[in-house]
Amino acid sequence: MKSVDKANNAIQSLISDFKKCPNKYLTEDDVRIHLCHLLMNDFSEIEKTEDNDCSISLHTEVRWWGDEHLKYRSDIVLFDVSDMQVTKKKILELKNHTQKGYSANKIKGVIEIKFRRNKGDSNNQFLKKIKSDCDKLTKIKTMLEIDGENKNTFYCLIVLDKKQNMKDKLNNLIYVRYEFANEYCENT
Repeated sequence: MKSVDKANNAIQSLISDFKKCPNKYLTEDDVRIHLCHLLMNDFSEIEKTEDNDCSISLHTEVRWWGDEHLKYRSDIVLFDVSDMQVTKKKILELKNHTQKGYSANKIKGVIEIKFRRNKGDSNNQFLKKIKSDCDKLTKIKTMLEIDGENKNTFYCLIVLDKKQNMKDKLNNLIYVRYEFANEYCENT
């Protein structure tokens, strides 16, 4: 099974769980923790890095730099571990798409998360945040594809909303997987 399929399965499991019991998720960090737990099944195998060390594919809070010095931070990134550099002397040789004591040029996936509580942002404020993350993903995608690599990278913005259903306002946005919460927690 491809990385994108594995990531999609984990995301769908998260969305299904959110629909069943939205109040299990109180913060955006809760969402990230639960998704990482689901992704660990397929992206936690220890592999050799390019500089002969080891790591796993799944990482959080990844900063992007690149030639444009974007300085974005992504919630979850799935790396191609075989391309990673984690030892200091090798990091400077790469293009430095990411840089914080490691570097990598090949990325399997980038996942952003937006979460709104039932007393959260107004629809307009929340929509601006969603659009901003879509723009961020577009810029990251452009940066990663400049050298012809990363054509198969998976990009996704998961939006979980407990306040008001805004699905109709998001139809034209790329990358978005939106889910509005049920009113109650289903007892299973």
